Amino acid sequence: MDLVFTTIVAKGQASLEWEPIKGIKEYRVYRNGVDIGKVGGCSFSDRSISDEQEYTYTIKAKRPLPRSEQESYAVKSLVASIVGAVKKGSSQAQAAIEEITNTKRIGPVKQLLHPVENDVDGKKKRNWQLRYSTFLPEGWLKNPNLTSKVPYFKGDNRGFDPESSRFRTRVDVYIHQKESEAEIECTKAVGKSEAYNHDGDFLEEGVASDEDIVVKRVLSNHEKTTIQLTHSVGNPIIISPAVDYKVIGTFYRNGEINIAGYHDQAPHHEVYLKEADEQNWDPLHLAENKGLEMMAHPTANHLWRYSTFTQ
Repeated sequence: MDLVFTTIVAKGQASLEWEPIKGIKEYRVYRNGVDIGKVGGCSFSDRSISDEQEYTYTIKAKRPLPRSEQESYAVKSLVASIVGAVKKGSSQAQAAIEEITNTKRIGPVKQLLHPVENDVDGKKKRNWQLRYSTFLPEGWLKNPNLTSKVPYFKGDNRGFDPESSRFRTRVDVYIHQKESEAEIECTKAVGKSEAYNHDGDFLEEGVASDEDIVVKRVLSNHEKTTIQLTHSVGNPIIISPAVDYKVIGTFYRNGEINIAGYHDQAPHHEVYLKEADEQNWDPLHLAENKGLEMMAHPTANHLWRYSTFTQ
């Protein structure tokens, strides 16, 4: 989601402007996680902010898939329903609605308007850690494929939590910035899948391959580092759509970040970031499961972006 997003600050106020998105007529605005209303245009001004406080604004919207993709989905959905691959009663309307989330974290206005005398911070060698997890919040899940011999799966039974040890997949990307470029490291983990029958008796278990989780260095120099993370992990027990997502993130030496991606609208997705020597994670993107059938193609994705304006 490579849209131009402009942020303007002045004493006591912040203004956001963004490029129009085709198919969207209104946007809902959140300030520090609180819904503060909706706008019909592509701009929003907040004239009641404190110059001493940091603010995070999130612009959310929904739009239908292009008609060609809706028609393609309708055909595939009909075929899938015949073989039991899509849950009975699942909404074709929901499956054709694309979600868009654009978040901007703004530093204190007093800090932003203060003249920069010595750009020491802009030359800092930072060590970032990006954590992306997918998980199933339920304790138990019914298989949407009613013809399968595996009726139930065990879930992760949790809410959003960057430190939880229960997940479907987890990827940690480490960006260690050096003198002229960055060193990139990655760890990957896939949770165990467990299948049960109608009586709750254990049937089998398995762990999916992580070979299609790939991290690449796109660019790295004395100013910034850009990485790309792609992810496709299926169910090791039954034939089913994979969990797919893609992220492109740019990390600047002055501390600013610009991260964008898209993912299936299932299961839960959570993305966090911190500097390696810090304890607390900053949540970048949290998205709830809209139903396992939303992993089927070409159901609509969730597009998201998180960027900062703090220097």
